[in-house]
Amino acid sequence: APGCARPDFRDITAMALDYAVAALVLPLDADARAELAAEYLRLPPYPDAYAALASIARPRWILSNGTRDMLDPLVAGSGLAPVIDGVISVDEANVYKPAPPVYALAVDRLGVDPRSIAFVSANAWDAAGAQTFGLTAVWVNRAQTPVERHAAAPAFVVGSLSDVAAIVNEAA
Repeated sequence: APGCARPDFRDITAMALDYAVAALVLPLDADARAELAAEYLRLPPYPDAYAALASIARPRWILSNGTRDMLDPLVAGSGLAPVIDGVISVDEANVYKPAPPVYALAVDRLGVDPRSIAFVSANAWDAAGAQTFGLTAVWVNRAQTPVERHAAAPAFVVGSLSDVAAIVNEAA
């Protein structure tokens, strides 16, 4: 709602952890919870990520619901910084994806037609939001789950990040 402060993504991530623990009825003490929450800042990339990103002949940007204070150490610690051209955080729009102003950040920053942006996501809801906005969405569906039904289907569905380079480089 207008005038409401956007909750910090770190808090949302912690709430999601609490929900998963409760839904799975897992015993988790405060120390273990804090340790799990801290792991978000140390997420390892998939083994194919570096080579796939390095092989893409277009600028490679991150557009994330994460805050810059979460994203910067995550990118640095992942080893992917050399193959990332920039990071855009929803901090700049003060709203979370899949809200259209977030996807507009990429269009504004890159200064190109939305359809020329290959928006790659491992999240079906994010690919659907990007495609609905007008970006060319590529959903990396490693688990082969069903396509979202509440919005436009992504332009491409692939099984790994390695598959993305062929699509993106062909369009370049």
